[in-house]
Amino acid sequence: MQAGILVGKESLVLGEDSITVDCCASDILVKEVDESGADVFTVLFPSGTPLPARRQHTLQGPGSLASVCLELFQAQKPLAQIVLRDLEPKEEMHDILTVLTMKRDGSLHVTCTEQCSGRSAGGVTIATAAAAS
Repeated sequence: MQAGILVGKESLVLGEDSITVDCCASDILVKEVDESGADVFTVLFPSGTPLPARRQHTLQGPGSLASVCLELFQAQKPLAQIVLRDLEPKEEMHDILTVLTMKRDGSLHVTCTEQCSGRSAGGVTIATAAAAS
């Protein structure tokens, strides 16, 4: 509608010149823990994000951990947990690259890769609430 006003359209009736865009129906978040141990939620896909969409997010965990759990939420409700196991102990932090792709149908495809070792988990597809148009 706003584009029609800008180009001087006299009629603002939705019709033949309009399109619909699939978008994320609600926020998709990842839960992380900060330095003090408090839970922090980071929005990866805000509601209204046009689909398909792709995000990359790097998680960090202490090098002493043998596994890391990625917790995803949809609108503050638990959606999925993905565990990356058998990590090599090391002195520095584990950097876990997480790639999330949300498709037009609202499904979410997730992969996690530990950057140093290349160890990965994922290839997981999660059904989320339906996409909105």
